[in-house]
Amino acid sequence: MTKTVYLVILMAIAFSSFSQDTTTSAPLTRQDYLQKSKSQKTTANILRYGGGALAVAGFLLLSDDVVNPKDNFSASTVLICAGAAAAIISIPLRNAARKNEQQAMSLSFKNLQAPQLTNKSIVQRAVPSLSLKINL
Repeated sequence: MTKTVYLVILMAIAFSSFSQDTTTSAPLTRQDYLQKSKSQKTTANILRYGGGALAVAGFLLLSDDVVNPKDNFSASTVLICAGAAAAIISIPLRNAARKNEQQAMSLSFKNLQAPQLTNKSIVQRAVPSLSLKINL
Protein backbone atom coordinates (compact mmCIF):
# COMPACT_ATOMS: atom_id res chain seq x y z
CA MET A 1 0.00 0.00 0.00
CA THR A 2 2.75 2.43 0.90
CA LYS A 3 4.58 1.60 -2.32
CA THR A 4 1.47 2.51 -4.29
CA VAL A 5 1.09 5.83 -2.45
CA TYR A 6 4.77 6.64 -3.02
CA LEU A 7 4.44 5.72 -6.70
CA VAL A 8 1.39 7.98 -7.13
CA ILE A 9 3.16 10.89 -5.39
CA LEU A 10 6.28 10.35 -7.52
CA MET A 11 4.21 10.25 -10.73
CA ALA A 12 2.33 13.42 -9.74
CA ILE A 13 5.61 15.24 -9.17
CA ALA A 14 7.06 13.93 -12.43
CA PHE A 15 4.01 14.89 -14.50
CA SER A 16 3.81 18.38 -13.04
CA SER A 17 7.52 19.08 -13.48
CA PHE A 18 7.74 18.00 -17.13
CA SER A 19 4.48 19.41 -18.45
CA GLN A 20 4.16 22.16 -21.02
CA ASP A 21 3.28 25.72 -20.22
CA THR A 22 -0.44 26.20 -20.85
CA THR A 23 -0.43 29.99 -20.99
CA THR A 24 0.05 31.33 -24.48
CA SER A 25 1.25 34.82 -25.17
CA ALA A 26 -0.05 36.84 -28.08
CA PRO A 27 2.29 37.04 -31.08
CA LEU A 28 4.21 40.25 -31.50
CA THR A 29 2.58 42.77 -33.79
CA ARG A 30 4.14 45.26 -36.15
CA GLN A 31 3.91 48.02 -33.53
CA ASP A 32 5.67 45.81 -30.97
CA TYR A 33 8.56 45.17 -33.35
CA LEU A 34 8.82 48.88 -34.24
CA GLN A 35 8.80 49.91 -30.56
CA LYS A 36 11.44 47.30 -29.75
CA SER A 37 13.57 48.50 -32.66
CA LYS A 38 13.26 52.13 -31.56
CA SER A 39 14.34 51.39 -27.99
CA GLN A 40 17.28 49.29 -29.21
CA LYS A 41 18.38 52.08 -31.57
CA THR A 42 18.19 54.62 -28.74
CA THR A 43 20.26 52.39 -26.45
CA ALA A 44 22.80 51.72 -29.19
CA ASN A 45 23.17 55.46 -29.93
CA ILE A 46 23.62 56.29 -26.24
CA LEU A 47 26.29 53.60 -25.90
CA ARG A 48 28.06 54.60 -29.11
CA TYR A 49 28.19 58.35 -28.50
CA GLY A 50 28.71 57.98 -24.75
CA GLY A 51 31.53 55.52 -25.34
CA GLY A 52 33.10 57.86 -27.86
CA ALA A 53 32.91 60.74 -25.38
CA LEU A 54 34.49 58.60 -22.65
CA ALA A 55 37.28 57.53 -24.98
CA VAL A 56 37.98 61.14 -26.05
CA ALA A 57 38.03 62.22 -22.39
CA GLY A 58 40.41 59.36 -21.65
CA PHE A 59 42.72 60.38 -24.48
CA LEU A 60 42.68 63.99 -23.25
CA LEU A 61 43.64 62.82 -19.76
CA LEU A 62 46.25 60.52 -21.29
CA SER A 63 47.88 63.46 -23.06
CA ASP A 64 48.08 65.21 -19.67
CA ASP A 65 49.62 62.03 -18.16
CA VAL A 66 52.33 62.02 -20.84
CA VAL A 67 53.49 65.44 -19.66
CA ASN A 68 53.20 64.58 -15.94
CA PRO A 69 53.50 60.76 -15.59
CA LYS A 70 51.86 59.38 -12.42
CA ASP A 71 51.46 55.63 -12.79
CA ASN A 72 50.86 53.00 -15.44
CA PHE A 73 47.17 52.34 -14.68
CA SER A 74 45.40 55.68 -14.39
CA ALA A 75 41.91 57.06 -14.85
CA SER A 76 42.63 57.77 -18.49
CA THR A 77 43.21 54.07 -19.17
CA VAL A 78 39.94 53.17 -17.44
CA LEU A 79 38.02 55.79 -19.43
CA ILE A 80 39.49 54.64 -22.74
CA CYS A 81 38.68 50.98 -21.99
CA ALA A 82 35.14 51.78 -20.79
CA GLY A 83 34.48 53.96 -23.85
CA ALA A 84 35.77 51.31 -26.24
CA ALA A 85 33.69 48.62 -24.52
CA ALA A 86 30.53 50.74 -24.71
CA ALA A 87 31.11 51.47 -28.40
CA ILE A 88 31.67 47.77 -29.13
CA ILE A 89 28.54 46.75 -27.21
CA SER A 90 26.47 49.15 -29.32
CA ILE A 91 27.20 47.16 -32.51
CA PRO A 92 25.07 44.06 -31.70
CA LEU A 93 22.28 46.29 -30.41
CA ARG A 94 22.23 48.22 -33.69
CA ASN A 95 22.12 44.95 -35.65
CA ALA A 96 19.25 43.64 -33.49
CA ALA A 97 17.34 46.90 -34.01
CA ARG A 98 17.78 46.61 -37.77
CA LYS A 99 16.58 42.99 -37.69
CA ASN A 100 13.48 43.90 -35.66
CA GLU A 101 12.70 46.79 -37.99
CA GLN A 102 12.96 44.55 -41.05
CA GLN A 103 10.73 41.97 -39.37
CA ALA A 104 8.16 44.65 -38.57
CA MET A 105 8.17 45.84 -42.16
CA SER A 106 7.64 42.32 -43.46
CA LEU A 107 4.58 41.66 -41.25
CA SER A 108 1.19 42.87 -42.40
CA PHE A 109 -2.47 42.01 -41.94
CA LYS A 110 -4.52 41.45 -45.08
CA ASN A 111 -7.90 40.11 -46.05
CA LEU A 112 -7.13 37.37 -48.55
CA GLN A 113 -9.69 35.56 -50.65
CA ALA A 114 -9.97 31.86 -49.82
CA PRO A 115 -12.24 29.25 -51.35
CA GLN A 116 -14.79 27.78 -48.92
CA LEU A 117 -17.43 25.13 -49.43
CA THR A 118 -20.93 26.47 -48.68
CA ASN A 119 -24.18 24.68 -49.61
CA LYS A 120 -22.54 22.38 -52.14
CA SER A 121 -20.76 25.24 -53.91
CA ILE A 122 -17.38 26.87 -53.62
CA VAL A 123 -17.48 30.53 -52.58
CA GLN A 124 -14.60 33.00 -52.33
CA ARG A 125 -14.61 34.59 -48.87
CA ALA A 126 -12.35 37.17 -47.31
CA VAL A 127 -10.25 35.67 -44.54
CA PRO A 128 -8.18 37.92 -42.24
CA SER A 129 -4.60 36.72 -42.33
CA LEU A 130 -1.12 37.65 -41.25
CA SER A 131 1.25 38.04 -44.17
CA LEU A 132 4.99 37.53 -43.75
CA LYS A 133 7.23 38.70 -46.59
CA ILE A 134 10.60 36.95 -46.79
CA ASN A 135 13.31 38.75 -48.73
CA LEU A 136 15.69 36.31 -50.38
